[in-house]
Amino acid sequence: MIDRSARADAPAPGTALKNQATGSFINPVNNSQETRTSSSVMVTTDSDGCTIGSGTSDPSIIPYISGEVRRNVIATRDLVDILDDDWRTAVGQPTDPALENWFGTASVPQGSVNNFSYHDPVIDNIVNVSVELVQIPIGETACAGEPTIAGSSPTLSSSSSLQGSAPRPTSLYESNDQPRFWNETHAGALSDLKRNTVLLSFDQPVSSFGFWVGDLETRTDGNGTPAILRLLDASNNRIGNDIEIAPNSLYDSNEPDPELVVQSLCGGTANNEPGCGNQSTRWIGFVDNGEIERIQKVMLIVGDDDSTAGNNNADSEHLSFIGANVVRPPEVLVVKRITAINGNRTVNLNDNTPLNTEVNDNIANSADDNRNWPTDYLIGEINAGLVKPGDEIEYTIYFINTGGREAMDVRLCDWIQPNQNFVTGLYGASAPNLYDGKDIALDIGGSTYQLTATNDVTDRAELTTVGSLSTNPTCNLSDDTALNDNVLVLDVTGTIGEPTGLTTLPGISGQDLPSNAFGFFRFTTQVVE
Repeated sequence: MIDRSARADAPAPGTALKNQATGSFINPVNNSQETRTSSSVMVTTDSDGCTIGSGTSDPSIIPYISGEVRRNVIATRDLVDILDDDWRTAVGQPTDPALENWFGTASVPQGSVNNFSYHDPVIDNIVNVSVELVQIPIGETACAGEPTIAGSSPTLSSSSSLQGSAPRPTSLYESNDQPRFWNETHAGALSDLKRNTVLLSFDQPVSSFGFWVGDLETRTDGNGTPAILRLLDASNNRIGNDIEIAPNSLYDSNEPDPELVVQSLCGGTANNEPGCGNQSTRWIGFVDNGEIERIQKVMLIVGDDDSTAGNNNADSEHLSFIGANVVRPPEVLVVKRITAINGNRTVNLNDNTPLNTEVNDNIANSADDNRNWPTDYLIGEINAGLVKPGDEIEYTIYFINTGGREAMDVRLCDWIQPNQNFVTGLYGASAPNLYDGKDIALDIGGSTYQLTATNDVTDRAELTTVGSLSTNPTCNLSDDTALNDNVLVLDVTGTIGEPTGLTTLPGISGQDLPSNAFGFFRFTTQVVE
């Protein structure tokens, strides 16, 4: 058997590999070159077995893994409470939010060791999560692990520290009524060549997640075993690569603080050498910057800080965690369709192409696949058929914030290509296409706004040139544009002009809710005669 390392461009499971043979030859009758293409053949990639530590890198996945904090005292609990700040900043949250613990407190419990519901107090969104202890055989395995053996059962604890005296965050510490945390301490069978793993399954895809983890041993210098963060979709396909959790810095409220972890000293007994996760707390999280939410399962596979051969493969290690947050950062998706030819929104009379149906671009996981678009909303055509000089084409740009946080400075732009002219005066208060003097129709929050293409304070739309655009917010235009080309700019959010009251674009909390988290605008161009 030849052992080949995984390439960065290796296809994900379920990828269809299509291929055609091509070539050319000289026809001796007329000495011309002719080209040929074969029929297409395909195969579909299967799972690689999810070998621990493998997978295909995904640049959209950004891990947020903090340094370690040790010693359960006030000063170190305060340090634990800021380990998640970088992650919260990345998802648009305040760094000191009011936290709702997943499992309640000792006196007022909620949830169970197998299930909890996280309520986001900012957007009033509830995410239901199941929690399961599974095991990962040290050889190849199913991506989501396998059920644990009897005796290896998690519990909900309310002691003053997490497992192994790992300190809690201050925000989830209360001496009179400690919040409960998930704790897996029972050994089950030792030396069974399987690693304990916590598997969290969400009832809806999420694009970011994080929690505080206690006593997560890990070692990446080859003498112990690294802990692993693994992300899966609803069908247990691994997303991205397994993310190793490496020892880095340690805070313990003693000088020097912080200090770099020296892995060769981890797992020893002299002076109870700290680091490599032993008796410490870390923040483990990620942000997925892909266009649509896809992660529905999160796994944390334990490691081992022991350097003793035969006792360092993590087949008897454990972990604990305390709740933090499930967040979907702002994510504005944009879909463009052609919705009318010469004022007809039903059909293009040039060739009878329908214009009043909902179509999909058939590109996997693209913007029009998001489940939060209202039903039958993305009306129009991608290829609207034939037009001739002088014909008028109406474009509709649909937009939606599918994230869990509000989006700011939302600017949408459309380049008017040189072979088309912007048409004014086609939209008005009474109905579209009645030449009432307005140039753009914007529909959002149950209201329709008639906007002008002039630069004025009545609304936030403007027809300008590429060379006159401000750089912030960016229009993100193609490099094919010239400085004197026209571009239509609509600042969906703002404080001046219509649409009034929309200073930010809120995140969607469910299909159609809230109604100002999605909308569309329309304008018309004419093919140059």
